[in-house]
Amino acid sequence: MAVRTASRETTALPEGARRPDRKISPYKWWAGVGVFFLAVQAYAFTSWIAAGEATPTPSGASPVPTFMRVAEPLLVTFGLVATVGIVYWFLVRPWRRTGRIGLDGWLLLACLSLYWLDPLLNYFTTWTTFNSSYLNFGSWGPHIPGWYSPNGQFLPEPLIIEGPVYVWAIFFPIIPANYAMRKAKERWPQMGKFGVAAVCYVFFVIFDSMLEPALMFLTGYFSYPGAIKGLTLFSGRYYQFPVYEAVFGGICYTGWACIRYFRNDRGETFADRGLTESARSPRQQSGLRFLSLVGVVNVIYLAYFVPMIVMSLYSDPWPKDILERSYYRSNMCGPGTTYACPGPALPNPRPGSARVGPDGSLIKAGTPGLDGSSE
Repeated sequence: MAVRTASRETTALPEGARRPDRKISPYKWWAGVGVFFLAVQAYAFTSWIAAGEATPTPSGASPVPTFMRVAEPLLVTFGLVATVGIVYWFLVRPWRRTGRIGLDGWLLLACLSLYWLDPLLNYFTTWTTFNSSYLNFGSWGPHIPGWYSPNGQFLPEPLIIEGPVYVWAIFFPIIPANYAMRKAKERWPQMGKFGVAAVCYVFFVIFDSMLEPALMFLTGYFSYPGAIKGLTLFSGRYYQFPVYEAVFGGICYTGWACIRYFRNDRGETFADRGLTESARSPRQQSGLRFLSLVGVVNVIYLAYFVPMIVMSLYSDPWPKDILERSYYRSNMCGPGTTYACPGPALPNPRPGSARVGPDGSLIKAGTPGLDGSSE
């Protein structure tokens, strides 16, 4: 019996042409993840605005210290000036010189896409807050799918301050961290990728441990009232700092810095690998690079939020120094609401559930909330 062997015919391509990429390259996966995150945040912001909840949270009756009032315009000015300068240097300037946006520009824009996750620390319980005496419009937190904790719409997100933070305190520190990584590699050439990443992690743990306590102490624009006492510096003060914030924050900072540092010979990160070899136009490549970076930086940010959310379930009672300041309670819990501020002796409520009131009484399910509606 004769056996016929089928041969696979190949068709020659014109010189310089590339075959269509049929395999699922890393950039395709990450671009898909990026589209997902952009869609979810678009839903959260749109539904928040449509619900009419984008309104300022009042600071309450407590007098706001003068230094906090002075700090607000200083923070606004610094943040906006720093953001404009960084955007110009890393996005606009290279674009004008080369006619295209480079990796730094796309990474900067991708970091801005992280802001929608900002309220996520209060996903299950209220344990961190901003100063409601600062200009704010409440929060879109409850419109993030699966949101559990009550009164999240009152978290006083200081948009004009916190938004630029994702440029000058999230993106920009990646630059000096990469410099430290290069110097470490030059000093110890035998150091592998893990060692270089470890240097970066130590850099960011120190950076975060210095930046956040200083900002809280000098400006008071945010606070961690539900921090675990045994794992907290300056416990009992409005500027108390949970050390695990720096521990887990260092992980996501290191991830972002490694995206920029570890690139192949074509300048691709692990998120957009294979893109330059694809048969796509420069414009398509730029769009896919942005989407892939959005996907990977958001996933890395969740590596910080997930353990921090778990830690929030073990929060200690709010210290007196914070509990007595209405501009930190911000209508989320305590006097003036039907919710006691969280602590280990209290059940963890959800919107519409029975809960313990600020005076220790049991509030039955369906009791009207602060805005007169049944929560």
